Amino acid sequence: MKSASSWWLRAWLAVAVLVGSALRFVGLTFGFPLRVHPDEWAIIDNAIDLAKRNSFEPTFVDRPDHFEIKLNFLVDSVYAWLRHGMSLVEAYTKHPLEFVFIGRGISAVFGVACIVLAYLIVRRIAPWAGVVAAGLVAVFPPLVLNSHYATPESPQLFFTLLLMLFCMMYLESPRTLFVVLAAASVGVGCTIKYPAIITAVMIAVVVTVVAVRKRDGWLFLRHGLVAVGSVLATIAVVSPVLITGFGRVHEAVFRMAVPEHLGADGLGWAGNAGFYASTFLGSAGLLLAVAALGGAVWSLRHHPISTLPIWAGLVYWLIMSGVALHWTRWAVPMYVTPLLFGGIGIYALVTWVWRTTLLTAGWQRLLAKAVVVLGLALLAVNQLLSATVVSVSLTAKDTRVVGRDYTKSIGATKKNTIFEGYTPMLPYAPWGVFDQFDLSSGELKLSQKALDPAKFLILSGGMRARYLAESKYAAEQEFYRAVTESLPQLRVIEPVTQGPPSVWEPLNIQGQAAVLAGYLGGGFSGPAIYFYDLSAVPRAPG
Repeated sequence: MKSASSWWLRAWLAVAVLVGSALRFVGLTFGFPLRVHPDEWAIIDNAIDLAKRNSFEPTFVDRPDHFEIKLNFLVDSVYAWLRHGMSLVEAYTKHPLEFVFIGRGISAVFGVACIVLAYLIVRRIAPWAGVVAAGLVAVFPPLVLNSHYATPESPQLFFTLLLMLFCMMYLESPRTLFVVLAAASVGVGCTIKYPAIITAVMIAVVVTVVAVRKRDGWLFLRHGLVAVGSVLATIAVVSPVLITGFGRVHEAVFRMAVPEHLGADGLGWAGNAGFYASTFLGSAGLLLAVAALGGAVWSLRHHPISTLPIWAGLVYWLIMSGVALHWTRWAVPMYVTPLLFGGIGIYALVTWVWRTTLLTAGWQRLLAKAVVVLGLALLAVNQLLSATVVSVSLTAKDTRVVGRDYTKSIGATKKNTIFEGYTPMLPYAPWGVFDQFDLSSGELKLSQKALDPAKFLILSGGMRARYLAESKYAAEQEFYRAVTESLPQLRVIEPVTQGPPSVWEPLNIQGQAAVLAGYLGGGFSGPAIYFYDLSAVPRAPG
């Protein structure tokens, strides 16, 4: 019986890994033949820069992304020689999109590895709880989405989970080796994104707990110093320039910690914390959120010490909410805590309902089991369908690609077109056009500094939505109103419409099914693209 149970456990874990892999690898060519992601250049282009300079030390220190830059450089170099028989620089010049695909593929690999790590962490509480946690990580939509991008989120999550695992192993057996491995995970994380240093708090927590339980102050001091030294040593090994060039790092950190950014500022600590919590709830749904809460409570009651490392995501949430800006991708390390507790909560609930003696009547046990099965079915369908929508949307043709073909048909070029960012002419970055127009007379006119000749205007729904969302952008909102009311619209390319997710699983399933049907029916992904005729717009007097 035990061997049969182990077989089923391994089988379901394999299913979780296979499903998670499919969700992450389908759609890696999104946006092609354009590069449409605003942040992928930081890793992909800087990996190529290493080859151009014959160096293994990146000059880019803003995030810093050094681990991924170097890993991409190594993989890219091997691929260039094996596939094309030429240097990386030559191969990239001729086949740039292949290396974008490789960068995204590396993130997908880390995303799949996170599924396995989730199992290894939670199995220490109960093997089947580990399988459930792995399944949740496999299909959680934001994790699926970020595993498609050549950005730091997926690798950072991997090392956050690795930290949790080594901290749990340390609590079970407080050996110096586990301190070193946990600290090394933090060190590598810091070469990916500086805020990874926050997770070092968990090492301090578990070392303190062990020292107090053993009443061994020397162990606390010894392992504490080992942890600090291991973090610094790992950073020095992975990217020495972050140590030797600390002045540049210090300047970059403070430069990047800007208090304002279009569409990502002004909430304060409580607002940021609420933002991250609401993004999780929107993606998780009510049932998973309740399961996560139940799993956390159950863990505090039955395994308060051994599950301490799982709270690392909570620590990250509390501290990162103090940063002035907020971005959905910053929440990726936060999500893992409720997902792991969700696996524990579902396991605990199923185990209790199937084994409880409190429900004496047969109909009571049958009803309880039916309710649990129905709830789990809704949860599973909601998560799997939402994750599928993410992957399928990335296989859809991007509006900017469609728009590029249209610009050619009407003769629009960069020499006669005023265009925003996230449009066919600048698909991967934000850019404003407000200085190209004059509304001082109450009529929309071209400004003196505007492009000449200016025949066309191309706007992006991605840019417009950011300005329309906040009242402080009144002047910009007036510009968009004037454009809509006064300019002849040549064409609008709309993507499949996807509204905000519902926390109620039945409603969200209905909405996600409609979105999926839209993509399968040939709908586009990306922002809406608006084309206007400027030929009759006068120029403001000087």
